[in-house]
Amino acid sequence: MEYDSEVTGTNYSRDYFVELVDRAQTEDEIVDLITLFGTLNGNELELALPSLYSLAEKSSEAMKSRMMDLIHFTLTDENSSRSIRKGAISCLKALTQGKTVWYDYFLLAQGLEEPQFHILVPILPRLDCVMQLVYSNLLDFKWVKVLFIRAFAHSNGWIRLWALEKLVAVESSFMASDQDFLFSILQKHLDSNDLFWRLLERQKLKSFLESLTHLLEGIHFALADASRGNFVRKVIRSACQLSSPSSMFFISKSLEKVNPSRCLTMKDFPSVITLLKKTQYIQHITMRLATIFNYIVFFSKALELNDEAVNEVGVLTASFSREDPSLLDTFVSMETSRELLSQQFEPHDMIKVALLRRRDFQKDDFAALLWVRARLCDHEDQLQKLIELELADRLMAVEDGVDMALSSAMVEDVDTLLNVLCTSTKGLASVDIGLAHLIHGYILLRCAVTTGTEADCYIIDTVYIKLLDRLKYPLKSIADLSVTLISEKGIPLSRETLLVKLLNDVYDNLTKDDKDELNPKISRYLGTEALAPVRRTVTDFSHAKDISKLTSTLHEHRLKLIIKCHLPSVFQRNVNELVKECVDWLECASTYSVADCYLNIVDMLVEKVSCNQTVLGVVTAAFSVMNEERKSQHFLPALRRTLSLCFKKSMMAQPDVTQLVLGKCSQLLELAHLNTPVALLLSQCLLDSCMTNPLSEEWAIVVFALAVFGPIPKKEHRVLNAAYEMIYEKRVNDFNDIHRPFEVLQRTRLNGICIALRISKSNPNFAKHLVEHIISETNSLNLSSSRSFGLSLAHRQNTRAAALLLLISNYVQDEDAIDEVFSNCVDWTVDPCQQFSIKLLLEWVLVRLATRSLELKQRVVDLERSFANKRIGSVSSWINMMVLMSRLETEKASLSFYIELILPWTTAQNFAVRCTAIAALRLLYNMVACEELDRWNLVRRVVEFDSEPSGNSRRIVENLVSDFYFAHLHPTKHFDMQTILTEIPSRTGMPSEETIGVDLLRKFNSSEVPSCNEDSQFLSAQSLVYSALSKSNRCAPDINEDGLEDELLDNKSSSLVQRKLITKERILNSDCSIVVVASLVDKPNNLGGLCRTCEIFGVDQLVIADPIFVSDVGFKALSMSSEKKQKIEFVRPEQLMGYLEEMRQKGYTVIAAEQTTDSAFLHKFNFPKKTVLVLGDEKEGVPVNLLRCVDQTVEIQQLGQTRSLNVHVSAALFIARYAEQNLLG
Repeated sequence: MEYDSEVTGTNYSRDYFVELVDRAQTEDEIVDLITLFGTLNGNELELALPSLYSLAEKSSEAMKSRMMDLIHFTLTDENSSRSIRKGAISCLKALTQGKTVWYDYFLLAQGLEEPQFHILVPILPRLDCVMQLVYSNLLDFKWVKVLFIRAFAHSNGWIRLWALEKLVAVESSFMASDQDFLFSILQKHLDSNDLFWRLLERQKLKSFLESLTHLLEGIHFALADASRGNFVRKVIRSACQLSSPSSMFFISKSLEKVNPSRCLTMKDFPSVITLLKKTQYIQHITMRLATIFNYIVFFSKALELNDEAVNEVGVLTASFSREDPSLLDTFVSMETSRELLSQQFEPHDMIKVALLRRRDFQKDDFAALLWVRARLCDHEDQLQKLIELELADRLMAVEDGVDMALSSAMVEDVDTLLNVLCTSTKGLASVDIGLAHLIHGYILLRCAVTTGTEADCYIIDTVYIKLLDRLKYPLKSIADLSVTLISEKGIPLSRETLLVKLLNDVYDNLTKDDKDELNPKISRYLGTEALAPVRRTVTDFSHAKDISKLTSTLHEHRLKLIIKCHLPSVFQRNVNELVKECVDWLECASTYSVADCYLNIVDMLVEKVSCNQTVLGVVTAAFSVMNEERKSQHFLPALRRTLSLCFKKSMMAQPDVTQLVLGKCSQLLELAHLNTPVALLLSQCLLDSCMTNPLSEEWAIVVFALAVFGPIPKKEHRVLNAAYEMIYEKRVNDFNDIHRPFEVLQRTRLNGICIALRISKSNPNFAKHLVEHIISETNSLNLSSSRSFGLSLAHRQNTRAAALLLLISNYVQDEDAIDEVFSNCVDWTVDPCQQFSIKLLLEWVLVRLATRSLELKQRVVDLERSFANKRIGSVSSWINMMVLMSRLETEKASLSFYIELILPWTTAQNFAVRCTAIAALRLLYNMVACEELDRWNLVRRVVEFDSEPSGNSRRIVENLVSDFYFAHLHPTKHFDMQTILTEIPSRTGMPSEETIGVDLLRKFNSSEVPSCNEDSQFLSAQSLVYSALSKSNRCAPDINEDGLEDELLDNKSSSLVQRKLITKERILNSDCSIVVVASLVDKPNNLGGLCRTCEIFGVDQLVIADPIFVSDVGFKALSMSSEKKQKIEFVRPEQLMGYLEEMRQKGYTVIAAEQTTDSAFLHKFNFPKKTVLVLGDEKEGVPVNLLRCVDQTVEIQQLGQTRSLNVHVSAALFIARYAEQNLLG
């Protein structure tokens, strides 16, 4: 076909393409047009799509596949506009007309263009139907990819999550053929916290990771043997692209459980090392090590079983074993690792391998893994004997000729053998004494000639000293040699630094006599200005930076030596002068390590300082050091050092120091909201201080802040905490990981509570001030507009404050303070906005106050009328309190008092009060003494009433009488940390971060309040009454994953009218009838309003595309139940042409609400008595192909500038006009 040569690029017009399609008659011309359409850009394609629809209608079966390929290309183009996709789907419908297998597909394809979540949710289960067609080979999987692409591009994160869950559930054989698509999706959408947070909200994180593991493993084994290695390499490369720490961990967790075939070789080590280097950027140490471990486990499972590969595994494991040796034990205990390491070898061959290939043992676990391999192959004894023989030969050569024997090759050989021997899993007690002497002599010789290189530092620190210790060899000779060498004049800086460090390392292992002999020598080496910074002359300025670093390191080790030796020449000076000198030197400390040494010395002496100004200078200097390290890794150690110094008893005894520290603590609490471990360290140091030094009431504000500390967790914190929970499922939790966000908050609050309890016990005035502050802060929080919303910050802090008030109220002795607590608890309990997590604690506070005196008990009883007058619903709380108080009575006869109080409320009009009263009487009646039962026949009739077999009241009463709080809580027996801080929050809807676990309570509760509740009956009781949070909807929406309701899927035949919902037959006028066809309208809100309008004006039938719209929330919100009265039919858009023709044959005139060149104006148009009104799509109107089936188009004349009316409004005007002309008259 000849194209207009003048029409190029942006000069294309819609008419041009229409003309081309009209001219195309032969297959060759159609093929040329399809090729042309494939070359068009976005704007051009948008102009061409209407013509493409016409081309699809005239294409032969042979051409349809090519057109479908073009449409598929268009739909998978990420840059395609919504209008282009809509046009492409219309073309696809034309090409597949009459094929029912496409019905669900088109419904999903159109629905995924809808941005409103509630509209899209009802049709999501249709994907399962589409996938079944794919599995049955009735639909190509490439079309499902189009749906996934649209779903992943959706603006709503929950839709993207749904798509991801569905993608990993696809049968692996389909994904194996399109790995690039899978990896591109996973890499793009899993490299953030958002989807993992959403998985957590839906409680599906673990199941998702398991599905991902299953998918990857399934793809691996679905491939041919030759392709499996490439797939694993793709997995590793994709993991390298991740940047989010949490994503790295979760993906590694999924990979760690994959069991691939052994398809990788030595050539794949560089890619894994690249991945491990990327992982090193994870800041959280435990997570970083766990991620590295998981990746290495996955790689080791896929590694071929050969000696060359096994010999290099230690290079990988060293990336986690240096920081956490226990992980190496875990690694070698795994079955797949043992399979890898149990390859047979000869010990002498392995020694040759170790000696021939020089290894950096600082970064290689070859030696440690060699012993594991030897144990698995039962070669341990043989290997150790061979090593000892090889060592003896070489060390004898060293002894015979030093100059020759200390060549670099000999040193490397001996060091390698010593390193292997040092890591032996067998004891070294059996080593020949002569060999031990040779080893000792060699080590002395190496120390004597060391130049202080990095390699020397590692081998001396890690191997030589450890080996001598394992050989039980005295270390005094090492110390003597070190002190002698560092005392030499002109000793090189690097050599001196290493030897001073060596002296530090061995000093603690010396006997007292050895130390006494050595101390004068050390004192002479340090000189008269031992505390002063080290100064060395720099001659080679090219290495000035290295020299500065070495100088700082030497200074650090000199100061540590002073501290260890506690030299009289330093510590017997005037304390005030010595401390002042340290403070002065702090200002010029070159590194934090040096500053920490000075602070350590000050810490040892500060309690002896008599000068107040010097003490203030110490505090100021310590906080200055801490502030300088605020953005470094040393900040938390500096903070700990500073706080432990400031909270010493002598420091806190000085008022001006106390005020200074209080101000600093307030600043730290502000900082803690950005860096939560700050609060934990502050609480720990304060708790340590109050053990020996009770704090004054001035600290009440700080203690309260710690006891209720904790912001609302952000998404990233929830995801991070979930990662740590997974990590510690298989690790021993020693509760010292400051990177666990929720545990840090929980420990901080527990420490704050323990501080409050310990101080209040010895200082009632502190308890009074703390209670006053709790009341003040709670009243301030109650002014917040968010306090009534569950899990708002105000709700969380009020819950924590109520728990603290309950625990601390025991220690309040002041009558005015007790009265203030009582009156405020009453006001807070009556408050209708109060959540159960707060209300139950306040009721408990009032009950415990009632036990103090008869007067307070009577005040609680008298609250009945007060509660009823203020808010009738709050009487339920008063009944709760009466039930709790009844459990405190020692005599059963006293129960009659409470029965008489509660009995009238069983007739209350308020439903909640009535149910609570009945439940209370049922509990109390069962506690009444046998001889009293006859007296309470009326009560028996009430509690045994069973004529109402079902209903809310019966269910609520039954829930109450089995509830953990209402039916089981004892105000004194259950007064423990677990009940208050764990059980009540968790059973009243609070999330896990708001509770404090039993393990934490057992380990860190230092108060007199018992840690645990041992009542199994209480702990096993349910909580169905108080577990809900008001005004707090679950963040994760409900998505119907079990498929559509049967009634919406009961008919999938090809009939024009799918199904009718007829609730009531109308009395019809046979001459007048209007049918409104809205099959092209796809917004449930519009359809709901239209249904309501149709029912009001007597429309005979409303026609829509799918029954699923009727169950939509948006539809129902606007229909106002009119769908129960309005006759509704269901005709799919692609079946409208046949339906309209059928209605025309029944005598109807088809009218379209559309603007065309020949349309009539509505206000001038007279409707036929039998009318079918066709409504167009919300944006595109009535399609061109349907206009040929219409008898007349009618439009609404507009006077303003806005383009069009809403389709529901337009329809209402048409329907009202028809009713006015034909029905109302």
